[in-house]
Amino acid sequence: MRSRKQLPNDATATSVADSLNDAEEYIRGMMANLHEALKIEKESEVTIGVTGTGKIPHYKIDVPEHGEYLEMSHTILVFDGRTHERKYDPAQVHPRSWSSKSNTLDDLKEKLGELRSKGRRPRRNP
Repeated sequence: MRSRKQLPNDATATSVADSLNDAEEYIRGMMANLHEALKIEKESEVTIGVTGTGKIPHYKIDVPEHGEYLEMSHTILVFDGRTHERKYDPAQVHPRSWSSKSNTLDDLKEKLGELRSKGRRPRRNP
């Protein structure tokens, strides 16, 4: 039986961008959903699933909670990585399926800029 390589437990959308099927489209769709979540919860962040191979990981939007002794978060939305549509009830999220790290909207904007600049060919001087 062939074993499947999984993502590291601390993988993020920005750290696995080079292995995504269509990184620019994936990050753009993720940003759109995170942007909408930020209208409701100003500290929202996005976390990818790590149980797959990293080509189009599902992702969830979390809101960090800062306690005196413990840092936690709660999931408010879960999305399909391929369609960027809501996938299932956040209460069904299994903690071990998700990365221990997350990205902010600013992280995603920076990565999208990098991806877009890589895709452009330099202009030739006449």
